[in-house]
Amino acid sequence: MNNPWLRLNYSFFVTIILILGIWWQSQNYPLYPVLICLFGLFLIALLKRKKIQTIKLLLLFSVVFSLGYIRYQQQQYHFNDFYKKYSHNSYDLIGTILTIDTTAHTNFGAHLIVHIKQIKNHHNNEKWTDLNRKLSIYLQSAQSIYVADLIMIKNVSFKKPRSQSFSQYLIKENFAASIFLTIHQCKLINRPSYSFSRWLACYKKALINRLKQKLSPPVFKLFATIFLGNPTEKQKINEIKYAFKAWGIMHYLARSGLHLILFILLWHLLLRLFPISYKLRQFLLLGIVTIYSLLSWSSIPFVRALLIFVLYKLGALLHLQTNLLHLLAIICFITLLINPMQLFFLDFQLSFGLTASLAFFNVIHD
Repeated sequence: MNNPWLRLNYSFFVTIILILGIWWQSQNYPLYPVLICLFGLFLIALLKRKKIQTIKLLLLFSVVFSLGYIRYQQQQYHFNDFYKKYSHNSYDLIGTILTIDTTAHTNFGAHLIVHIKQIKNHHNNEKWTDLNRKLSIYLQSAQSIYVADLIMIKNVSFKKPRSQSFSQYLIKENFAASIFLTIHQCKLINRPSYSFSRWLACYKKALINRLKQKLSPPVFKLFATIFLGNPTEKQKINEIKYAFKAWGIMHYLARSGLHLILFILLWHLLLRLFPISYKLRQFLLLGIVTIYSLLSWSSIPFVRALLIFVLYKLGALLHLQTNLLHLLAIICFITLLINPMQLFFLDFQLSFGLTASLAFFNVIHD
């Protein structure tokens, strides 16, 4: 076992095969040549009476490669199909507000993510048809609407983006389109008497306002950007960015798993001061980190670090052996299976690539 490659878990290689399948389809290469090659290797293994484990691996790699290929194809089709159906007329929409954030834009100060549930042609009285898509909507303001409100959006038209990179961004974020509206195009239909998502959004907004009052502007911007991931404040730290860039430490401003680890380490040290059992301490730490994740804005590096921490702690509580590279491969596999477009964005590549490199070097060192 001196060869470090032999000490890697199969999950690592399965994830690499999935990545190859996604990349292969992104280049518009046909699937059948790869399947023919894998099928040929499968026949050779059978004829030479190789171990059953080798045959199973070939079958597994064939299935995973095809899965990556098909999932990316489905994601592209799902996006393009929306514009084939709805890019010729104006439409009325009914949907639920998922998030509301402020922006630094002077004319469109609010950004909404809306889950569209129904759609109909604006110019006739046809029936509403069901639709399950998300829209990124920019408004002048969002003072009269809240998260979890059911709203009607009137007279909206859709045009497919000309920029391929922007289309890829929309696909990655699971948006059907990004549109700019006036507040008069939005009408409140129903506001639930209670909604956890609305309470959470209001609490986060109140927390940001309290921090803004108590902290100095530079400290608040850094705290809100790095430890909370607030997208609004991230747009207001250009002056700080220039200072960090001059010193060559601009990467510290990017929210990553490091900031979550610092948060966890701090609470871990504090909880050790109390005379409580090991299991209770771990459950408390899991609860604190869960609350922290709910009160912050997520990103790929943050979610990756959070899931690794949760899986690692669950493994410790259940007395299961855990391995960083194995956990990372599982999380990467699931992330790409759900959203293959993530593969082509820098935040995903750096987050998983650098962490995998560090974990692999640790395997070599051990």
